[in-house]
Order: sequence, then C-alpha cells, then structure tokens
Amino acid sequence: MLDNKLNIELLKLIGKENNNSEVNTYESLKCFTNVIDEIFSLYNGVGVRVENSSSFLELSGNDCLDFLHRITTNSILQINEGGIVKTIFTNEKGRIVGIADVMKFENKIWLKTDAFFKEKIIAWINKYVISDDVNVKDISDEFTAINIYGPQRFTFAEWLLEIENLISVSNLIKKISINNTELLILFRNDKLDSNCFSIVVNNSNIIELINFILEHKGPFNLNLIGSEAFESYRIEQGIPAPEKEINDQFNPHELNLSELIDTKKGCYIGQEVLARLETYDKVQKKIIGFEFTDNIEFNSTIEIFSDNEQAGFLTSKTYSYKLKKFIGLGLLKVKYFNSNSELYLINNSNKIKLITHNLPFIKTIR
Repeated sequence: MLDNKLNIELLKLIGKENNNSEVNTYESLKCFTNVIDEIFSLYNGVGVRVENSSSFLELSGNDCLDFLHRITTNSILQINEGGIVKTIFTNEKGRIVGIADVMKFENKIWLKTDAFFKEKIIAWINKYVISDDVNVKDISDEFTAINIYGPQRFTFAEWLLEIENLISVSNLIKKISINNTELLILFRNDKLDSNCFSIVVNNSNIIELINFILEHKGPFNLNLIGSEAFESYRIEQGIPAPEKEINDQFNPHELNLSELIDTKKGCYIGQEVLARLETYDKVQKKIIGFEFTDNIEFNSTIEIFSDNEQAGFLTSKTYSYKLKKFIGLGLLKVKYFNSNSELYLINNSNKIKLITHNLPFIKTIR
C-alpha cells in the first residue's frame, strides 16, 4: 500500500493535491523505489506507470466519425462500438499536429491524447468544423490513464481482473468494475502502444486503484514506474515521445508511424504530401538510435553534423541502465544511414562522437 507521501505525490501527478487545489504540472516522480528494480519490472515483470500527461476530449454530434475520418490519417468510419483506433492529425505539409486514440461509445466519441497535443487538437477541430454537427468538450480534469507494461502484463491483468485470454485482444475497450469503481481497459496493437495496455480511471478513484493493484500483485514482479526508469526504457525501445519527437517538425513517415495512415481511404489534411513521400520514396530523414562517446548537457533538440554539414537532430537522450551507456533518439538524413561518415555534435564547445544504432536497442517479449 502507498504511504501518505506517495499518495500526495500521485495526486500532484494528476493535477490535484489533497486540498483539491489546482496544480499546474505534468512533471513525474523520478523514482518510486529504485531505478534498477523499476527497469527490471518493465523488462521482466509488470511496470505500472501513471500517465500524468494523459488528456481526454469528448466529442458529441451526429457527424463526429465522418468528420474525424476526413481530417485525420487513419480510417475511422468503420470503428465498432467499444472499439479504439489511433490516428494522426496532420497539417497541410503532412507534419504532425497531434496523435489520439479514437474511442467509440454509444452516444459519444472520446479522444485520448497527450497534454502537449490537447490544445492543438481542439484548435484544429474548431478550425475545420463549419456546418458539421460536432462539439468538443475537454474532460481531462476528470480522468487519468495508467499504463501497464512488461511481459507479464496480460497474465497479471487476468489475475487482477479475472478476465481470460487477454493476450489475443487488441483495438478493444473493456468496461469493468473493481470495488464499485468503473474502469476502461484499452487494448491497442499499434507501434506506440504495443508494449502496454491502459486503464482509464476517474481521478477521484486513482489512489484507491493504485493501492488495489499493489495489494493484489500476487506472485508478480510489479513496481510503480518513475520518469527516470521509463525514459531509459522508452529510448531503449525506440518509442517516440510527444514534443520530443512527435511534433510539427516531423511527419509520420519520418517517425516510422506509417501504420497509422490508411492509404486507401482517400483525402485528409496532408494526404497529398504524405502519399507523395511514400510513393516516390522521398522521405529524407528517419528516426534512429544513437550511442554517445560521452555524456552531454541536453535541454532541447541538438543539431548533428557530418563533415561540417547538418546531418540531422538529436531529440532525446538518457543513460541506459541495461546497456551501461548513454543513448538517444534522433532524426538522421537517410543518406547517412549506411555511410561511413563520422557523425558528431557540439556540446559546450566539445565535439561528441555519435554511433548509430538500429531500433529498438533492446528487443522485448511482447
């Protein structure tokens, strides 16, 4: 069970303190137990992470599905009741405005996205709603997502929720109740979420749910996951993150997110640009992993060079506790992928050599 200090910290994560005053923060706890144990759970057991930047939008009106189908990359019209589809909002240049899970319920549509994208998506929807019967409401203050990672996540969920054969479930929402608390379980099978499933819970019940999970972890190696362990895991797995990699500087092809584009569905905003890039093999840069010869100070994107020519950008970096070295993610021009040219960046007047690495750095059991 969580002690009172951790209860307070978890409430801060979702934007509420014990006195219910608003806290404008999406910062996460660096560590709940210790980084090594948390990483071990991510790779060998069950990792439980509060997705403190999760945001939710509720769409109502008769034209919601048709509207989303027309302005985003994936096919939305055929989504079934209780279904979930991840799609990308792109601008006229094919660059990413936001990414969201589209969730269909009886009389409404929910979008689950990241706080970094929320206002952009709201503005994008309002920009293109003209005569469509579509209304958008921000319900992010009401709900939070908890992500469950690790190779034991499905057997643990079957143990905890008393549901069978979860490993075969994908792109589906299950409604369940624990101790009279209603939960939504989101099972997805796309590149960004293939390593986890999500539990959506009302903010007023999140502490109760976390305590229930910890009290019923049974024989499983389970830990709450802090930001330091997760960032190491994320980069080792080559998972692009909102703001760092997923932003309006890059397009889905560059981030290996082409599976979220339905090439057969016809027009959407940015469709012509993205189709031309794919058809004529014109994607000029791609996400890739890097190893560093030394640690670097890193606050934002850093340029990468080869022979004094810009070769790409470093977008994330971390220390890998499993590989025992500094690694990162970035976008590199395709012509340097199989080149013998030396890649480097300049940090505090020091020249830091970079070595490319295919993603993921570490393969996991799905």
